[in-house]
Amino acid sequence: MEDLRGSIKGWSLESDDRLLRALASFSTKIVERTSQVNDDLETLGEQTRATQSQLQNTFNRFLMLQNGQFIENRVVRDQQTAKEIAEEEKKQSEESKTTENAETDPASAAQ
Repeated sequence: MEDLRGSIKGWSLESDDRLLRALASFSTKIVERTSQVNDDLETLGEQTRATQSQLQNTFNRFLMLQNGQFIENRVVRDQQTAKEIAEEEKKQSEESKTTENAETDPASAAQ
């Protein structure tokens, strides 16, 4: 391009031809680069969608883990509550047996 600028005063048909080739080459480079940028953007979009999908899958796994832990904790708590209730009933039945024995056995009540 610089040599074309220097030949402005003596412009000729050959200068027109060189300018045409230079502009055609410039145009080709721009089209190629634009195409490459477009391809890169499409690849980036695909990678972004894949990453978003993987991130969503990770969040879903965490939610499933959280739900599983909640259920496990609930089962453990319910089992502990059931044990406590069973122990309380056992104590009450032992106390009622002791009370019944004391009422039916006057000798032991007098002691």
